[in-house]
Amino acid sequence: MRAAHIVAVVGLAVSASAMANPNGPIYNNGPLSTGPTTLSGRAAPVGFTWSEVANDLPTQSNTVAGFSGHVSGTTGAFRLADDFTVPVGEVWNVSGFCTYGYQTGSAATFNPISGGSFNVWSGRPGDVGSVVIGTAAYSATTNTTMYRIFNTVAPPPGSPQGTTRLIREVEWSTALSLGPGTYWIDFQYTPTTAGTSVFVPSVTIPGVRGLPGWNGRQLTTTGWIDAIDAGNPATAPDFIQDFPFVVKGKIIPTQGAAALLAIGSLVVARRRRA
Repeated sequence: MRAAHIVAVVGLAVSASAMANPNGPIYNNGPLSTGPTTLSGRAAPVGFTWSEVANDLPTQSNTVAGFSGHVSGTTGAFRLADDFTVPVGEVWNVSGFCTYGYQTGSAATFNPISGGSFNVWSGRPGDVGSVVIGTAAYSATTNTTMYRIFNTVAPPPGSPQGTTRLIREVEWSTALSLGPGTYWIDFQYTPTTAGTSVFVPSVTIPGVRGLPGWNGRQLTTTGWIDAIDAGNPATAPDFIQDFPFVVKGKIIPTQGAAALLAIGSLVVARRRRA
């Protein structure tokens, strides 16, 4: 029970931090970086890390470095979607989002993404009854310190690492107040150079090709579909992917949650005095 109390206090302290910063990150849908060294043992350039497509067995890996996420034609394609949940007892005052993408071969000094569109949905995009309840405006594109690469060991002999896929972070601004429930986002990038492509890497966890609950979606020229990585080789099982994104804003507790937070803060203060 002692351990449980300590965990509860730590959680409350984290929540207090999220509530104190009106524009800080309050939710992260998953990682991208896999570290400064490839599975084959090659170091990333100084100050950078790799985002290496995952494998779960020595003989198979994911095969998609990125899903198309740019304007294409007149059908509305391509868009990407994923979800997040506001817990019971909280209201999120959302000030922005961060999403990610890359353009193969684009120089670090060139911004390949000049704009885009972003929606917040009441349910899964494409489902009957799901409606757009808010939008976000494109704000800026900045370089990360991650290079996207294919798996360097699986299946053998793997793929050589490279620095042609510099991942960019795209910032979106908004002002939304979201109560408890599950919401979906969908977004699309406008390439700076018309007719070119921008790809969105999926959540990347070493040794994990996919997890239960991953449910990313892609709008193609024929409609919404699951964002599936079919694997390499072709006999590998399919896995639905998730997409990395960050929600920024401030967490506002409801009356009951606020009372619990006050108790937790008092416990922390007493521990410090002790």
